Amino acid sequence: IYFLQKPPYEKLRKEKKDEVDKEKQSKDTFMVYEVASGTIIDSIQRVKKYTSSDKRNEFLIVEKYKDLKPENKNDSTTVKETTSKETKKDKKRRLKKEKKEREKKAKELKEPSNKEKKVDYTEEDYLIIYEPVSRTKDSIDSFKDYEMPREGTGFIYSRKQGKKKKDQGVYYYDSSTRTSKTLLENAWRYKDLSIDKY
Repeated sequence: IYFLQKPPYEKLRKEKKDEVDKEKQSKDTFMVYEVASGTIIDSIQRVKKYTSSDKRNEFLIVEKYKDLKPENKNDSTTVKETTSKETKKDKKRRLKKEKKEREKKAKELKEPSNKEKKVDYTEEDYLIIYEPVSRTKDSIDSFKDYEMPREGTGFIYSRKQGKKKKDQGVYYYDSSTRTSKTLLENAWRYKDLSIDKY
């Protein structure tokens, strides 16, 4: 059994009262309940909605809110490590060194060693393809629309290139092989996707 569990009302009320940014407020959690054991066996946090087929049960599409960026805890620690006798010259050197280290770390994150595109799931919402039997998860970023067929082992989806830009194309995801196949790759605007069986 699958369902969405809403955050406690008191928690949401407190977040609104504290004027917590809307993107950082608590979201629904996708829950998987196993009837045989009577327990929750899996969950996915920060979920907008999920889509399943009424004919087959190989996979579900979970539409997920973008991940929250981790809070930077380095800013407060650098001051504690310095002594009160630090001179202006020493402070200038220290700050320069710390700046170089931050730039180096930022460069390493932007340019992975394998030179493959590293997806940042804190930038935008994304899809998770969830397989209940194996509990495996796959993800699709930069999606625009998607459509689940009544029958079949996959679904179609379109991808976007950015704001005020035409779509990247239309693709078919096969859950049995966990791969995507290009159906259309022209710079058009695709909407109202529809698929019957595949």
